[in-house]
Amino acid sequence: MQLVEIHARNWDNRNVAFYYVYGERIDWWQGGAKFILLPSTEEYKVIEEFMLALPSKLGIKVLAGELYLVEGYVKAKYVFDGIIQFKNFMFIDRGGIVLVEWEYGTGLNVTIYSKTTINMSASQISGYGFADWKKRVIRQVEICIPMIGCRKQPIYDSTPTAEIPAGSEVLIVPVEGVIAEFNWQGYTHYLGGCPNLDTADASKTIRGGMILWNREPDYWLTYDAEGLVEVWKVNNWFNEAVWIWPIPHEVKVASAR
Repeated sequence: MQLVEIHARNWDNRNVAFYYVYGERIDWWQGGAKFILLPSTEEYKVIEEFMLALPSKLGIKVLAGELYLVEGYVKAKYVFDGIIQFKNFMFIDRGGIVLVEWEYGTGLNVTIYSKTTINMSASQISGYGFADWKKRVIRQVEICIPMIGCRKQPIYDSTPTAEIPAGSEVLIVPVEGVIAEFNWQGYTHYLGGCPNLDTADASKTIRGGMILWNREPDYWLTYDAEGLVEVWKVNNWFNEAVWIWPIPHEVKVASAR
């Protein structure tokens, strides 16, 4: 298997550290996803069981009568640096956000704000990793000093580098290189440092595009006990979500916020 070296360069021509995923096919989009989990799902039940047991965990004892849950809410926010997976999707970012919102009797929402999302069901992924800044020896040179002699001197190159099998599709996700931020319609757009897909057909530098991108969910995916039941496509520019799967008999549009 032939390996080729891959580097990432931002729009402003700076080399940057980057996460990468490679394989025969990478199906991805810029932005995150929102998972709507109905009360019949196992994920919802995990939190429900915790909430039902919470009084006893706190040391509350029922000496007579009964104590039962009638209303409950959970909201938690997490930040991730790296590659995470939920359901059949991978999320890659530095400074991405996972927002968990649970309401008793209603459902559970897991919203992931991410630089990029990979649909693992539609992809053929062989590997992934992180190319960070570190010194590596690229060659040796001979330095000769009269009356002392000659010695080998290593030449270092600290450019973040990934080794990818030739012919693979490779998605690079820079973790630095944002050159501007813009707030529009209540959410943030970024310029620079954006993901890009290319083919590892030779040692090359993959350049991030100079485009506006955001971490907002691009899709809403609804699950019940049997699995995925509904998909909505979000248009963050026009603040609307459109029902796209299963094939609708009528057009359904909802506000994205």
